[in-house]
Amino acid sequence: MMPRELNPAVYIMANRYRGTIYTGVTSDLSSRVAAHRSGTFKGFSSEYKTLTLVWYENHDDMTSAINRETRIKAWRRQWKFGLIEAINRDWLDLSDNLIHRPAAETPSQPRHSRRACSEAEQAIWNPASDALRGVPNRSLAPSLALRTVAFGMTDGVELGDGIIHYPQHLSPEAQQHLLSILRAAVHSAPLFTPVMPRTGKAFSVRMTNMGSLGWVSDQERGYRYQATHPVTGQPWPAIPEMLLALWREVANYPHDPEACLVNYYSGTAKMGLHQDRDEQDLTAPVVSISLGDTALFRIGGTERGGKTQSVKLASGDVFVFGGPARLSYHGIDRIYPGTSTLLKDGGRINLTLRRVTKAR
Repeated sequence: MMPRELNPAVYIMANRYRGTIYTGVTSDLSSRVAAHRSGTFKGFSSEYKTLTLVWYENHDDMTSAINRETRIKAWRRQWKFGLIEAINRDWLDLSDNLIHRPAAETPSQPRHSRRACSEAEQAIWNPASDALRGVPNRSLAPSLALRTVAFGMTDGVELGDGIIHYPQHLSPEAQQHLLSILRAAVHSAPLFTPVMPRTGKAFSVRMTNMGSLGWVSDQERGYRYQATHPVTGQPWPAIPEMLLALWREVANYPHDPEACLVNYYSGTAKMGLHQDRDEQDLTAPVVSISLGDTALFRIGGTERGGKTQSVKLASGDVFVFGGPARLSYHGIDRIYPGTSTLLKDGGRINLTLRRVTKAR
């Protein structure tokens, strides 16, 4: 049997002119568009009926396509509209005449673009534009407890001041790619079981780290960050560029993270309500990425015992809390086994990106 030819592409589907859009990545665009239209591609796209292919861009390999998709997904809606309308002003269906459109022929990410661009593009990429300020215009937001913040593949849902949930932010292909990176990281920095200070009680999760610093806990010295693995004594593997790019798009913070905690939850694992306060720099947010089985996440205020709210975090979800919510108590109440097929043996992986030291 001949191997199937791969044709990596990033694409955008829409349900109407300037309506709801879905950004994705695939190795077979024609088949993927057909799956969207038949309803076999489940999730956000099927729920909101984004059936029209309004923009696409071919790539030479899946890595570059996934990186491009990750960047585009974090753009404000107006940026995405500008990207579409630079080649498809009227949002026509492009699926009937698919051609090879290389990345060089379509608008690049605004912060890297230095080429001449159309009048429409200039309006989008202009740094003075409200679209590039990186924070929602609160004067235009409705006074509701639940608001929509438009800068993701699926628009982020603001659950409170400084708390934003991006459901299905990583596509299935991006999740698989990230999982392969994590396997290599765990090979060099094996999972270990941290224990509680003083009591020595083992956590129900196993973990490792990536970055210049990693979080550890033991009975003698307690919670802390250190530069080496507590078992092997070796430095932690570097944070992959894919995660650094995600941080730069959603964190709204000028410095990169120094630590990426990798927690593995079995089907019975939990995490009690706690604060992330072992970092020196509490002005940076915490960025969390979920892979595998869905988890019931609970978050409250900055005082123990206050009101909490719960949200289900599915595979590919991104969750950010910072600002006034940076020291919110939060935890995992339960895992829902069998809700994802990403991990062969089930369970959930949570990646937590953090800035530890204060930038000089």
